[in-house]
Amino acid sequence: MLKIQKNPAFISLLMVFSTISQPVLAQVRFKPPSTKAPGVSQSGGTRGECIAKTQRELQFVKALLPKENFGLTTAANPTLMVYVPKSTAKSLDIELRSLDKKQVLLKQNLPVPVNNSIVRINLRDPKIPQLELNKNYYWKVTLVCPSKDNDAGGNSFAEGWIQRIQPDAKLQAAISKATPQTLPSIYAEAGIWLDALISLDTLFQQQPHNRLLTFNWKSFLKSGEVNDAIASIPIVK
Repeated sequence: MLKIQKNPAFISLLMVFSTISQPVLAQVRFKPPSTKAPGVSQSGGTRGECIAKTQRELQFVKALLPKENFGLTTAANPTLMVYVPKSTAKSLDIELRSLDKKQVLLKQNLPVPVNNSIVRINLRDPKIPQLELNKNYYWKVTLVCPSKDNDAGGNSFAEGWIQRIQPDAKLQAAISKATPQTLPSIYAEAGIWLDALISLDTLFQQQPHNRLLTFNWKSFLKSGEVNDAIASIPIVK
């Protein structure tokens, strides 16, 4: 049985919203899985002259992943989420590769956001092969700054790994019975970061002014050690 953490702030908000006729949202806190990242990743690069000056934590591209930059999913074609700073960059590039980086599964240019934004990257393209079960994949997002000599040293990037897993029978039963309000917590407790992130984001987008959802969004990202400053950045629709 899932347990709601005894967080005073959360309980206070829960009491307020319990007086309103709406489904109860379980608190979402990430529990790291036993599956470990296949290596050490980087995030950031140099700030680059094309990136607007802001507080240091917001000057670099950042994957919305736990501290090891590794996330599990049950989806064959999942969605990734990345923080992208305000810039005058010429492109935002996404690459999806095999673990050894030799096989390129996706290489695509994305629209560059106008302001500091969290961007969704949907891998549900018919041209992209489905992720195989229990196999690690490498991905990288690069904010490409204009350069006279095409020097990549001024770009900012984030990289990480993703692995698709098959839930066991007990977890699959819990997922099947879950409501949209309890689903993020089930995924988070099981260590399935990407599915928890996206299911929580889906709720958040439907009710952007819901204080309980806002609290849970920030609390979830903090439980994965995502910087607090990024948790307050708007998500591009």
